[in-house]
Amino acid sequence: MKKIGLISMVLVLAMGMLGVGSAWADTVVAGETTDTDFVGIRNVSTDDPIGSLDPVWNGTEIVTSEENVASCISTNDGETKCLNGETEFYDSVTETINNAYPGYAPTITFEVTNCGSNTVMVTGLSQDIIEEYEGLFENFVELHYWSVQKNDEIPETGIGEDWLYLCLGGYQLDHGDVVTLIINLIILEKNPWNEEEEFPQGETGTLQDTFTYTDLVTGKEDTTMFTIALDNLPLPGWNKGKKSGWDGSVPPGLEKKDKTPNGFDKGNKKGWK
Repeated sequence: MKKIGLISMVLVLAMGMLGVGSAWADTVVAGETTDTDFVGIRNVSTDDPIGSLDPVWNGTEIVTSEENVASCISTNDGETKCLNGETEFYDSVTETINNAYPGYAPTITFEVTNCGSNTVMVTGLSQDIIEEYEGLFENFVELHYWSVQKNDEIPETGIGEDWLYLCLGGYQLDHGDVVTLIINLIILEKNPWNEEEEFPQGETGTLQDTFTYTDLVTGKEDTTMFTIALDNLPLPGWNKGKKSGWDGSVPPGLEKKDKTPNGFDKGNKKGWK
């Protein structure tokens, strides 16, 4: 998912025409002073909270599976940053994906708003990835479908991360504007550039996108952060060294009447409640 360089030219051109300065100015830490807190972000929903059936990619479309293995949990981080009407917005949001597996395809909806008095523009993006398994996000987490909608306008949609960043480069928000972003992620089974490398079950990591906004009147900057956390700890009983089947332990709450989870060897009843 590391393709942030593609929006640099769009931003340079946009900022040059407006005379605002460099599109890649250093990010200002939001919250240092009250007049920098003019853009906020908040989670709206995910289509796979804990306890729901998993959304999966079948090669053609996203469908609902018969299994409840993974989950995608949305949280707003920290204290309230600003208000749009009575709706609270924050500095950052986090999407925690638990027990991801190839084909898992959650959809996430969040909003960004301009709480300030002046028009602001998206003028920069930085990306920070923390992972022990190199290439976990770049090679196995695909940003597939996306939608960007300002207020009640017709949404802009696309396929792939590159076009999303191009869409957001130079994007402007007037006072009170709310932009709704919907993104769909797909966990890939194999590395597209090396099909011998399979999704590393059990690896964890975080990807954080920090967007910088510039007030077009004062030149002040603010930021919002969007984080994806892969908490890919193996399900109880999963044997990492043996990619198919269980090691004899039983996932909590699994009963004989329950549907067999993906990877469970039906012929091996050992440990079954």
